[in-house]
Amino acid sequence: MKTKILNTACAIVTGLFIASTSVLAQVAPPTPAAVAPDYNSGGEVSLFLPKAAPSPNFYLDAGFIYTKTEIGDAYRGKSSTNMYGLNVAFGWRFDQYNKVQLDLGFLAGDEKDYGSGGKISYGAAPVLASYNFYVPLAKNRRCELRLSPIIGYYLVVANCDDYVYRRTGASRWLVDGTETGGAFAYGGSVGLTCHINQRFYVDFAYRFLGVGSLSIDVLDIKSQTTHSGIASFGWKF
Repeated sequence: MKTKILNTACAIVTGLFIASTSVLAQVAPPTPAAVAPDYNSGGEVSLFLPKAAPSPNFYLDAGFIYTKTEIGDAYRGKSSTNMYGLNVAFGWRFDQYNKVQLDLGFLAGDEKDYGSGGKISYGAAPVLASYNFYVPLAKNRRCELRLSPIIGYYLVVANCDDYVYRRTGASRWLVDGTETGGAFAYGGSVGLTCHINQRFYVDFAYRFLGVGSLSIDVLDIKSQTTHSGIASFGWKF
């Protein structure tokens, strides 16, 4: 009798176990979702790489630029000119650390009065290529430090009024009009990029350039250095 009761109890327990297992399987919580992308991986969709590989991540930004230019003139000595304008940049970011970029600027400068009614106003149009290395400043890389060596071409425009003299050998001639010239430029930049979301960002940068000597009709520039501040709004696509 006891054996029969024991066997019956075992059968009931076994049945309840099988039934409970089946019920638990039906009500068990779903398998946890995949872990969110690691913003530091460089291979996932993120703030700084909005498109997953192998899709290329391009950047376009535009903003304002202020430049203080120190000009070493062969005839008038060294002078300082303030310039203001617009800067446009296009970039291609390869991964979390590296990007290449092309910059184009349009600058207009102060008017200089050299006496006797002679005035010169300066402008510039730098075309620059840079490599950008990024250093994260937060775990999700919402803000990044950017370090950039730069090379390119620096076009200078001088607009001359009446009674501005130019020198050609030992001769002097009256100049009235616009003269242009350009030279190789090199330097570096340090910037701060802050990502608003996966499509837009703001960027603030300081840029230093050394510009080679150039000769245009109204002046001979023997040395030229520029210090620029740039504030831009960008689009990632």
